[in-house]
Amino acid sequence: MKKQLHILKGLMILSIIFISSLLLIKFIYYINHKKIDTSYIWNISLNNIQIAEGSEEANISIDKNKIDLKVTLKEENDFLEATFDIENKGSLNAILEDYKLNIDNQKNILKYKITYLDNSEIQKGDIINSKTKETIKLLLNLKYKQI
Repeated sequence: MKKQLHILKGLMILSIIFISSLLLIKFIYYINHKKIDTSYIWNISLNNIQIAEGSEEANISIDKNKIDLKVTLKEENDFLEATFDIENKGSLNAILEDYKLNIDNQKNILKYKITYLDNSEIQKGDIINSKTKETIKLLLNLKYKQI
């Protein structure tokens, strides 16, 4: 009789461990597969590129949050002025942490400037409010060094 009680207790303990394990696995599965609520995010996009009159012809393309620009400036007064919009379609304000300009300026004769449309400087920490857009101006011009 005592032997049967020990076997019964052992089976009860194994059953509790088995059921607990199943519940734990189900809980972990639920956490890993729960959908994230994306209605409270920022959604930044670049669009509406326009080249100003008198500018040199350029190849411009947008890929996600990157603008590729290829232009050749040959003469001293050649320039490229372009504007584009940076839009936050999300429901949260976005903070500008960093932007990078990768410009091939090996001869140090290319002058460039990127600002907001009103010529105010773009700075780290600038905020793009939700459901708004800012227009950015890019200016490239050629200058020759005096020898």
